[in-house]
Amino acid sequence: MSIGVCLIEDKVNSLITNKISLQDLTEFSFIIGANPSKGARSPVLWNKVYKAQGRRTRMLPLDVEEANLEKLIMVLQKELTCLGGAVAVPYKEKLFAILSNNCNETIRKIGAINCIFRSNPNDQFFSCTNTDGEGALEPIAKILDGKKPLKIGLIGYGGAGKAIAGFLQQYKDKHEILLFNRTLPNKKFSDELEINFIDLKELPSKIGEIDILINATSVGSQNNLNEKLIRREYLHKLKNSSLVYDIIYDPPETMLLRDSKEIGLDVINGMEMNLLQAVLAYKHTNNTTLSLEELKLIMRSSD
Repeated sequence: MSIGVCLIEDKVNSLITNKISLQDLTEFSFIIGANPSKGARSPVLWNKVYKAQGRRTRMLPLDVEEANLEKLIMVLQKELTCLGGAVAVPYKEKLFAILSNNCNETIRKIGAINCIFRSNPNDQFFSCTNTDGEGALEPIAKILDGKKPLKIGLIGYGGAGKAIAGFLQQYKDKHEILLFNRTLPNKKFSDELEINFIDLKELPSKIGEIDILINATSVGSQNNLNEKLIRREYLHKLKNSSLVYDIIYDPPETMLLRDSKEIGLDVINGMEMNLLQAVLAYKHTNNTTLSLEELKLIMRSSD
């Protein structure tokens, strides 16, 4: 391992709570979050592609505390063997604030990122984007593109929720979009996104109107397994034709999806969204000639 690689490895390890090794690598990417080393799926998916391409590259999980977040991203940005990578919870909005000068207007409206990349290999500064919204809508695209006007209820306005809300804008003239959250955003966000923001407390009285219910919160994930987002009695108010979509992929069946299935509703989990956002992010971050379909095929083989 060269002196330069040793130095960057030491610098990164001094700022994270886990440990990484750059041994035998010519370049690397990362997933940065509170604890992506404890089960994040992106390293499995990206590293499958690196292996298939014969590249001496790895995606490495970086567990970092918020106090060291900006220092870490600045260290990584200066190191050109670092390609960029993915952003996990809870830093999608915090890293947007740090890198917002290097993203487009659509991403500025969303206010959250999940992908960091270099516009060209020698670029000294990271650029950023968000693939969560596009990835989330792809599994329900046929329904959204259908002729019937729908009422879509989106729960949660964190990093993923903001991205989904932003990408739902393309359907605002056709479908009615309701965004439920515990706290309401400022008027600037409401006006820019042209979405009806509603206090989460009002969901029980509105749920009977909803055709597609999307959970974009972390309630029901591995860290919140015993939390229930919606009481079962309220799910009974949904139409028989309603679809319940939980973007959580771990566990594959959350309490919300289990309850919904048991009362006869159609459900979708977050596995496909997670795959699609990873494919799109990989394409942004890595210099590859592989098509999106080829990337999907390789990444699916890791499941």
